[in-house]
Amino acid sequence: MKIGLVIDDGIDSNDGVQQYVKTIGKWFQQSGHEVMYITSTGKADHAPTYSVSRNIRVRFNKNVLRVPLGASARQLRAILQKEDFDVIHIQMPYSPLLGGRLIHVLPENVALVGTFHIAPFGGMQARFSKILGYVLKPQISRFQSIVSVSPAASDFAKKAFGIKSIVVPNAVNAKAYAKNSKKKANRVVFVGRLVHRKGCLQLLIAISHLVNNNQFTDFELVIIGDGPEKQALQEYINAHSLTKQVKMLGRISEHKKQEYLASAQVAVYPSIGGESFGIVLIEAMAAGCVTLAGNNPGYSYVMKKCPDAIFDPFAYEEMAQLIQKCLTDKNFITNLRSQQSYLISEFTVETVGPQILDQYRYAIEKIKLKAHN
Repeated sequence: MKIGLVIDDGIDSNDGVQQYVKTIGKWFQQSGHEVMYITSTGKADHAPTYSVSRNIRVRFNKNVLRVPLGASARQLRAILQKEDFDVIHIQMPYSPLLGGRLIHVLPENVALVGTFHIAPFGGMQARFSKILGYVLKPQISRFQSIVSVSPAASDFAKKAFGIKSIVVPNAVNAKAYAKNSKKKANRVVFVGRLVHRKGCLQLLIAISHLVNNNQFTDFELVIIGDGPEKQALQEYINAHSLTKQVKMLGRISEHKKQEYLASAQVAVYPSIGGESFGIVLIEAMAAGCVTLAGNNPGYSYVMKKCPDAIFDPFAYEEMAQLIQKCLTDKNFITNLRSQQSYLISEFTVETVGPQILDQYRYAIEKIKLKAHN
């Protein structure tokens, strides 16, 4: 099967959607399929990549996102004619200026599959998405199959875009995180963009409770990531005498991130909303971290079989107590890690990849049936 994976954003970052397309793309290749990427910018290191646009930065969903400028319909048509794909798989929602233009010139004999990735954070983002949904509505019927990465994403796809979808979760290469590093019993780690909705400030408030109220200081928190709140977070660390316990590493390589996760006892992700899934949770669990997650719908879906690991990001004292318990209570740690080890299997690329291929085959059969009729 010849597969074209389409993403409006650049392929060269390690954000969630990029991880998704690269993870399934590599697995498809290993399974004997031919894979190519069509993206705004960047190059994948494992497959041919067509970069067809440039990006501008905009704020959306409490994040800074890259949005593509107009791709050339002529260039897109030439790519499609040259490569003769069996299926095009577009990440949704997509820009009318890249994904939309590609669909406009897509030959009728090419199957079209979509994966819907987002859940909104706040009313403005929901309203903007409904406007985008209105713009994209005429093209939705062109898709033979649309999946969403979680119930939260599926519900939003229905409400904002009128899209009916089934849930096929994100895929993670769990083997890449299962390193044999020695655990540091007192290491806590946070990985993510330093933006409001990721909840790093909420985590620091809980850490301040541990240090300044509970007088519990036998641990270190490693913060991995960069973003517009970095300076404010550092100022909070300094103002609350947390410099001995908290280390901010900034952005690091994927390999280094895997090493830190493999060495940590606990991973904490206190996102306050806007999460459709939670790839970072699976990565941390695959690395053997006891993983704690904020109770937003996307994270709650991933952690549904491990309710003891879910917390309210604004209940700072409870979060602090939960972190301390994960650092000191051996029975609790063992039980939680056992539950989470079992949970990982639902989200590995070896489990999810075949489900996506089934959607490709279904879409191709629908195209053939339509042509026959």
